[in-house]
Amino acid sequence: MNSTYLPAFDRLNLNDQETQGNATLADLQKCVQSLFLDAFASATLQSAKQQLNHFRMAILGPDRIIGLIENGYTHEQIGTFIAKKHDLQEVFRSVEGEIRDLALGVSVILVGSQMQKTASELDTPTLSATIARLQQLQQIKQNEMESMHISEFGVIDYQEVYSYVESEIKNGNLTGDPVWVEKARSKVTKRKVGWMVLLHEALNALATSYDDAALSMDWSETILHDTLILSKIRPEVLYKLIIKNYNRDLSRILFAPLREGQQEAFSSTEVDQITQIGVQLRTRVVDEISMHAYEALQAKEFEKAQTLYLEAFEAGANNPRDLINRAVALSALGRFEDAQTACTIALGLIDAVGNCANRRSSQDETSRSRTGMQGEVELLGQLTTAEEERWHHLCTTQHQSLRTRAFRATKQELDSLRWRAYVRRGRAYKQILQKLGGIHGSIPHEDVREESQDEDGANHIDEEDLARRRGEALLYARSDFGNAIMLDPLQNIPRKELIELTIDPLQRRFSQDGQRFSLASIHSVAMQRRSISL
Repeated sequence: MNSTYLPAFDRLNLNDQETQGNATLADLQKCVQSLFLDAFASATLQSAKQQLNHFRMAILGPDRIIGLIENGYTHEQIGTFIAKKHDLQEVFRSVEGEIRDLALGVSVILVGSQMQKTASELDTPTLSATIARLQQLQQIKQNEMESMHISEFGVIDYQEVYSYVESEIKNGNLTGDPVWVEKARSKVTKRKVGWMVLLHEALNALATSYDDAALSMDWSETILHDTLILSKIRPEVLYKLIIKNYNRDLSRILFAPLREGQQEAFSSTEVDQITQIGVQLRTRVVDEISMHAYEALQAKEFEKAQTLYLEAFEAGANNPRDLINRAVALSALGRFEDAQTACTIALGLIDAVGNCANRRSSQDETSRSRTGMQGEVELLGQLTTAEEERWHHLCTTQHQSLRTRAFRATKQELDSLRWRAYVRRGRAYKQILQKLGGIHGSIPHEDVREESQDEDGANHIDEEDLARRRGEALLYARSDFGNAIMLDPLQNIPRKELIELTIDPLQRRFSQDGQRFSLASIHSVAMQRRSISL
């Protein structure tokens, strides 16, 4: 796939300074970007139908139903085995990443085909004429999208299932089984009918449940979220990516009429090819956002940097590096609790990826999916209420999650990220400790003081609660720096941080709770140092 698929656009051969008429190349690039963003909304809905229809066949197809019968499911149990609507929609989110990447690939092909069509129709493809024609196509884009035969939920042919059951009743495992031999009362007609009618009703119930859950999915937030991110890529970059990745052969398939009995326009190989185009585009988008985030961080525009790093994380492959970098910006803004939360989620992602990688060689796709979910569940048990809410926000809304897009890294890369996350989170806890009054318990910062009134109406600070919170922050900071030392004993940064948190317990009389947390943290660090020296 290269630019030769759009030879007519190569003939323009202009740069940003040259003009034809009143138009510039930059105007054309902006026009193409606008066309692409409009196409993406429709492509997302079409891609959802394509992928959910494929998913539907995997769950409700003849092979799956025959497998259930082989495992002892009756026709009544088959009619009720599928999950509830809400649970089904959670399952559908597991393929959201593939849907979004397929939509990007479809958008590239759609816009590329319109660019090709425009340039080939014009005798003299000047910039002004090309832009005018593309804008005209943008107005009728919806009609073009309606001609796309990506997928529609059709009727599944279960004749293979009926033939299998009939054969098993005559001379197989179902011979003489009263559940399949005797008549039973239909839930629809309330009359006693044979197994074929009962099985037909059960399969209809399955399809109805699935289709209701799938067709009621709201993709508007997903579309809005991705569109906002895609709008930030530079028009000239998007323009070049479309020309580079447009595939004329896939374009012909996209608009080809369905053959008789065909439910899906694309084969699995073609879906993979189109999805790969989307992956390449999304990767470039994430690189663009990360570059702008880094520039903002270097320019000390910390609010902009933390926002961009979060967008890069949500738009990309759940890369924990983006969250760790975001924690740097959040700490610079004084939002230490948010920085600590970002690092906690990053560590959870790193652990989940590591667990999946350890088991990947001996597990199939289904088992790996369950492993990822188990890692997510185990992580939730370690988070505070606020962190848990943030994790659910990242993993169950329209944004990317562990189940929708897998981050990949080597063990060495994961350990490096884990070390950075521990150090960054330890520093966040250290700053939280300073806001609470520091190790020695001086007057805390105003935004963390909790004052109450006594019987005389005088304000006083709850020293007991402050001591407890200081003890917690001290314990967690020391624990994180200790973990970083164990990951890389040769690094001096966490060791220096740990030394700064060393105190003489006799210097201050802690409350009972504060003393307990302090002694526990001192013991923890001592054990860590002992293990390192050994």
